[in-house]
Amino acid sequence: MKRPCPEPEVLPAFRLLAVLVLGLLALDALALPFKPHHDLHPLFHLAVMAGTMIALLAWLTWHRAAVRAGRWHLPLAIALFLVAPFASEIMELGHPFPEYTALARERLLLLFPPLLIVAWQYRPRAIVLFALGTAALDLALTSLAYPAALWLCSEYSGGVALRALVLLACGLLLSRLVAAQRDRQNELRDANARLARYAATLEQLAVARERTRLAWELHDTAAQALSGLAVQLEAARTLAATAPEQVAPLLERALAATREGLGETRRAIQALHAEPLAREGLIRALRQLAEAAAGRLGAALACQLPSQAAELPAEVEALYFRVAQEALENAARHSRAGQLSVTLSRTDNSITMTIADNGIGFDTSATDPAATRFGIQHMHERAELLGAKLEIASRPNAGCLVRLEWEARA
Repeated sequence: MKRPCPEPEVLPAFRLLAVLVLGLLALDALALPFKPHHDLHPLFHLAVMAGTMIALLAWLTWHRAAVRAGRWHLPLAIALFLVAPFASEIMELGHPFPEYTALARERLLLLFPPLLIVAWQYRPRAIVLFALGTAALDLALTSLAYPAALWLCSEYSGGVALRALVLLACGLLLSRLVAAQRDRQNELRDANARLARYAATLEQLAVARERTRLAWELHDTAAQALSGLAVQLEAARTLAATAPEQVAPLLERALAATREGLGETRRAIQALHAEPLAREGLIRALRQLAEAAAGRLGAALACQLPSQAAELPAEVEALYFRVAQEALENAARHSRAGQLSVTLSRTDNSITMTIADNGIGFDTSATDPAATRFGIQHMHERAELLGAKLEIASRPNAGCLVRLEWEARA
């Protein structure tokens, strides 16, 4: 059964085989002057076969022929290739039978190139048809010039049968190899498709997580600031008619809350991108985060960072920056710590970051919906995506320690 259309690599390979056969025919023609005059490969035979190969190359190269012939383009090219050996056989009919038998053996070489194409492009039944059909055609042509008693039970018929078996065995073996290769390609294509879907899913999850993170950031900054501001302004409006002297302090507190909320909102906006990482590099970006968090806490800072970071993939640097950003932001908001430490160390194939404080801590097993718990979940998810190991240890009134380790794969 034929395929609807040849694979893209079939026609260039077929053209290459035709060129190789032309080269062999040219070498045979160059050797003719050195052969005896009674040699059985006259120049006329070579010219017929070379003309057939040139016609085949033209057929395989002519784009309009491929368009008009459609799915018959390749079968017709295979039939045209077979013209060469069998045209030569027709011209050899009439030679003494022993000489004709010797010439028939050489046709096996000219049948291999079309066999390769048949095994590559068609199913096993086409290989069986090719092997048996060429043998039947050979015997049919022989029967036109020689009595059946002469060739039917002779070395010639045995040679034709053996040739058919060789073509059949080689063709079926090639067909199995091609089928196995196609199966591998299909598996690879399916794996690539699954990987693309997985990557798209991860991207969607990352977008959803960032949106959720943004929602929490807005809840913790702008929403809370505006809510407090609304309460204070409502109280100021109520007191404006009954106790005007109390309005001014309320307005001062409202203004202070507005400024604080504005600062928190700016920090939240800055946390949505990693400009410091791209601009300053990982080490300086981590130092800036640590100093900013310690400044907000009024805590002593112990910062042990190397002078120069190891060369890391961009996504790994982003992981360390984001985890440090989340951990230090949580510490600045909730820990009430007096001491804060940030350490980054490396071994031959791993990078470890440790962030610790001596603040009020929290219960890591508690299912608190606060933003701190969401931040912890977010850090774990980021680490898992890159195969990093994240540990968070904390107890009430015992501080908090965040440890992130990423190991380079060999």
